[in-house]
Amino acid sequence: MTDSMTTKRYTSPDPELDSYYGDLAAKDLRPLWELGEMFTSEPKAAAVPHRWRAADLHELAGRAGDLVPIERGGDRRVIGLANPGLGGAPFIAPSLWAGVQFLLPGELAPPHRHTAAALRFILGGRGAYTVVDGDSIPMTPGDLVLTPGWTVHEHHNPGDEPMVWLDVLDLPLVIGLEALFFEQRPGNPAQQCPARSASEMFYGQSAGLVPVGNQTPAFDGPSSPLTRVGVSIGDSIAGLYGAFGAVMALLDRQRHPGKSIPLQDRIIDVALNESIYSMMESLVPDYLAHGVQRHRTGGRMEGIAPSNAYLCADAKSVVIAAIPTPSSSGT
Repeated sequence: MTDSMTTKRYTSPDPELDSYYGDLAAKDLRPLWELGEMFTSEPKAAAVPHRWRAADLHELAGRAGDLVPIERGGDRRVIGLANPGLGGAPFIAPSLWAGVQFLLPGELAPPHRHTAAALRFILGGRGAYTVVDGDSIPMTPGDLVLTPGWTVHEHHNPGDEPMVWLDVLDLPLVIGLEALFFEQRPGNPAQQCPARSASEMFYGQSAGLVPVGNQTPAFDGPSSPLTRVGVSIGDSIAGLYGAFGAVMALLDRQRHPGKSIPLQDRIIDVALNESIYSMMESLVPDYLAHGVQRHRTGGRMEGIAPSNAYLCADAKSVVIAAIPTPSSSGT
């Protein structure tokens, strides 16, 4: 039951409780114990399964190219996909917006930026490119072009084919957070688009590889590019131990000039398996000596006693620690 107030007023046959419900509604408050419909045993999905046929999208996008100038609709000619279960909202899902964008030959969708992030999956046409924060990115069927939130982006089609692609944005999510902002930017003239964009050269490498050579562009963005992924922890630890060994050899030469073994005759033996074992503390001896298999413990460190460094009266420090593991117990 509701009255003229915007906040729902609950009722009760108990006059005193009914009066209390009226006071809550008058102050724009709602009792949680009456909101059982919110807490369901299974999610309630408003969006329904639906298919938009590619042929229909291409045909209707082409008609928009004949009827709607690029200057209308925020300088973008886009047909939004509306899920039938969302009550007419122009969203494909409660957290996603999707639409088909159409750009005729010779057209330019001028630069702008918005807090919503976007991805673009190219469906048809060749010869166009998207500029994202100054980086020209070719657009060919099957390509995926990413536009992070608040990056300036524009679309150019200097080719002779119409371009069609799918735009997907997190518009409903950003709107729900009341964080949607939009800004037009000054237009840019058409430019020569390279075969490989700077983004491809920075991020399009295989796992573990870095861009090299004279074709690697200078990076002047607000953050460093990701140039290596899949780093081997075994290699990293072994390299770290090797660096420690080299430093200790240099320290020994400094402390004992003329008496230490020449550096070229020294061997720093750092095996990958030994480096990893050293990071596993007592896992191996626990298993070999007692058959104990340690498992994941979340944020706890089982079997590890508190330890600390303490300053002594003679100004020296002592470290007190204990590790009551199965392999050390009874020794």
